[in-house]
Amino acid sequence: MNILSTRYAYNTTRRGFTIVELLIVIVVIGILAALTIVSYNGVKRKAIITTIISDLSHSAQQMAIDRVSTDQFPATAAAVNGGLGLPASPGTTYQFTVNNTVTPPTFCITGTNSLISYFVTQDSVPAVGACPGDVAGTSNPPQYAWTSVPVSGVSGWGSVAMSSTGSIMVATPSGGGKPYVSTDFGATWTLHAPGGSGYLARLAISSNGLTVLSTDQFSSGYLNTSVDGGINWDNHPTVNGTTWADVAVSGDGVNLIAAPTSGYLYFSANSGSTWATKTSSGSRSWGLVGISKTGNYITAYGGSVYTSTNLGTSWTSRTAPNVAWKGLAMSDDGSKQYLAASTGSVVAKSSDYGVTWSALPNVPVIAFGWAPIATSADGTKLIVGGSYSEYLYTSSDSGNTWTAQTSLGKKSWKSLTMSGDGTRFLAAPSSGDIVVGRFN
Repeated sequence: MNILSTRYAYNTTRRGFTIVELLIVIVVIGILAALTIVSYNGVKRKAIITTIISDLSHSAQQMAIDRVSTDQFPATAAAVNGGLGLPASPGTTYQFTVNNTVTPPTFCITGTNSLISYFVTQDSVPAVGACPGDVAGTSNPPQYAWTSVPVSGVSGWGSVAMSSTGSIMVATPSGGGKPYVSTDFGATWTLHAPGGSGYLARLAISSNGLTVLSTDQFSSGYLNTSVDGGINWDNHPTVNGTTWADVAVSGDGVNLIAAPTSGYLYFSANSGSTWATKTSSGSRSWGLVGISKTGNYITAYGGSVYTSTNLGTSWTSRTAPNVAWKGLAMSDDGSKQYLAASTGSVVAKSSDYGVTWSALPNVPVIAFGWAPIATSADGTKLIVGGSYSEYLYTSSDSGNTWTAQTSLGKKSWKSLTMSGDGTRFLAAPSSGDIVVGRFN
């Protein structure tokens, strides 16, 4: 009986965990789980970094292999390894830059996976970060990235030009001035002093960026040329008192054209060494001139639109919308051409080498007229700017649809240029820093 009483008493004194004990257990489990997650994330991050570094290392090796046959790197990521592209693990994306105009040629590749970015160049191993001008830390970078680059002593810009790759850029200050040159895609700029008055205005450039043509700021009649990318300049007296409206250069830098505000067009067939007028063009108040990179097609605006297919020997007047034109751009082969009106919101397009023109139907409506316009080598990508307090607008479908680049704010745009593949931009606001753009 005593035994039963003792067992009963023992059983009735048994109890479960208290709330405090349960909370302690839960906290301990939570801490262990957090440590496990942190450890897992750390391992995962290391694995991603290892993947990116491996991808970039293999990409750099393939670039070096591709260079052996041509002494140049592939111009695009898609062209690497005979068109197979850069080697990439699942989730790895690339931003790709090549400069074959310098000796030796250079490249920079940014690889991104799961918001982690590393980059590699032709003479470095993969390192954390991104190439100059690329967007780091995002596997899906924004389509357009814009950078305002301050240049000491310059408060506004007047004219810009760039090579087909965008590696060489030349710019003149607003109102004219000594030219600035960048050989690193617009990241840094160096001042150079030409002859003549030393103050340049309008610019045009060859495909490789070495031949540059510029007008003189003053009415001295000088035209200025450079054959080393704007570093050294020669000045060419033409007619004293001449003021210039526009200039153009063929892709090979051999054929140069200068349009005066009044008079005949001037031509050079030897990279600017000698100049002669083309009286067949007629003496007009010229505003614009352009030449295809192939050199076969010339379009000029002087009250009406005129075209030539024989380097200015003969001209044909074309019918275009009856407005005053302020900007002219054409594809490398001249088949696609665009005109931007100085008043209203008209942008006109020709798809037959400037023969027939029609206004694009979906152009943004702006308060004042357009000023500069630029296009890619194939004529499908466009950028246009307003002449007074307006956004830049871009199009990737030959002007059928447009996107306002609102991040830059509204500015008065003086000049625009675009790389051949349509991925790099240079924009000159009349006031403020020069703007370098990238399309990814």
